[in-house]
Amino acid sequence: MNTNPRCSWFCLLPLLALIIGALPLHADSPPDGQKRKPNVKLWKSEKEQGEAAFKDRQTTDAEIHFKAALAEAENFDAKDYRLAESLTELGDFYTRVGNFADAEPLLQRAALVRKGDPNSLTEAHVQFLLGFTCLQLRHYDGAEKALLRAQELYSRKSGHDSPSAVLCMFYLGALYDDQHDYAKAETLLKRSAALFEHPATRTINHKINDPAASAGMDVWIGQFRPNYVYAMEALARLGSLYAIQDRAAEADSSFKNAVRLLDERLAKNDPAAPPALSQVTTLLLARTNYAGAEPFLKRLVALDEKAQGPNQPETLNAKNMLAAAYMYEGKFPEADATYKELIATLEKASGENKSPLIRTLNNYAALLHKMKRDSEADSIAARAKALQAEADK
Repeated sequence: MNTNPRCSWFCLLPLLALIIGALPLHADSPPDGQKRKPNVKLWKSEKEQGEAAFKDRQTTDAEIHFKAALAEAENFDAKDYRLAESLTELGDFYTRVGNFADAEPLLQRAALVRKGDPNSLTEAHVQFLLGFTCLQLRHYDGAEKALLRAQELYSRKSGHDSPSAVLCMFYLGALYDDQHDYAKAETLLKRSAALFEHPATRTINHKINDPAASAGMDVWIGQFRPNYVYAMEALARLGSLYAIQDRAAEADSSFKNAVRLLDERLAKNDPAAPPALSQVTTLLLARTNYAGAEPFLKRLVALDEKAQGPNQPETLNAKNMLAAAYMYEGKFPEADATYKELIATLEKASGENKSPLIRTLNNYAALLHKMKRDSEADSIAARAKALQAEADK
């Protein structure tokens, strides 16, 4: 028997290594496939930090914290409201920054957790976000199902003409419009436009409990707040829908009413008006409705000139779109003047990047060909070609 303690210790080392290697790295680490106990304080802290960062427009930090909150929330029960909150919050974040592909699966999970929630407005909110997100991705079946569910829940709780229910109505109209189901779309867009501009009222009977007063009821009348920007969008969509169906008078009336509302909101510096203007313009140009887009493009140019400056890329791009709209409408003198002004500005402002100038010269050459001014068109096209060759060196 070896009684040397030093020898005994070294002989035990391989056995100790095997035992230590078999132990988990952290005492609180769960076995594979099992959740650990959630850290509620950590979840709440990450959630609040994400909200604060997003409020300060620190989107990178907001995403990091929202994802960390969700990672912690995954340790809650599958039906826990905190898991649903984190799924919704991260999905909403991705929707707001335009990352609809990442938002959709998160909101789908949140909708499953919230299904049958005692607070029906909470489920309605998630269903609305999911419907909106699916609509942006052109996943029309999913969008329709979610928006109809949200509309049902909002209507049941607050009334079919409540603002949230009307918003669902508008997006359903937009969905059917995109799918060329114009009969369904027209009904919903007309109704939503009317309710956005002239919202419903509510009559509330309130029992008088004052002993000094005679028995009876107070009648309170309340009205929902108008949403003129959404009314403008609905009217613009209606105008485009009518134009597609060759209903010129109705299209003209809808576009005029949309422009009227837009001008009123711009005059009041409504922060929601510029993005709505951009969305309407994009929609009408995508549908090659240049006559409908023209008044909106004019206002987009004026707005960008005021906000960004006359030589900034946003302004120059808006002017280029306006010139193109004039050309496709057959308003050649207006297009000619706009392109000349744009080229003069780009020649001074383009610097080393000649791409905007080259593109505009080519567009102007196309206009000149349409105007039968072929020799001028060839000269402008040759100039664009020379600039391109120089840029490619």
